[in-house]
Amino acid sequence: MSVPYSLVNRDASIYSDPDKFDPGRFLELDPSSGKLTARYGRLKPWGSGSAICKGRIFAEKEIVTLAVAIIAMWDVGPADGAWKLPGKVPGTGVRKPTNDIRVVITRRV
Repeated sequence: MSVPYSLVNRDASIYSDPDKFDPGRFLELDPSSGKLTARYGRLKPWGSGSAICKGRIFAEKEIVTLAVAIIAMWDVGPADGAWKLPGKVPGTGVRKPTNDIRVVITRRV
């Protein structure tokens, strides 16, 4: 089962401006300090409760390691000289682009 979080994040009955990215949506008031803080619990891509993914910590570390390796070893740029971001459609976990994004990847030396 997959929960369509991108649909919930764009629900006008929950958020006043659902099409605008507002990082404040993931902040909560810390009762001890009275300040807004970011807590991982506000975003649950791995499920929750007894059905939470047992391998989520490993998966997160693997994803971060791969991203760091790509960023460290490769330069990624737009194929046409300027970034052209396509429209997006809701998906199960993230919004998917309506068209392909063409890039040129060159190895750093």
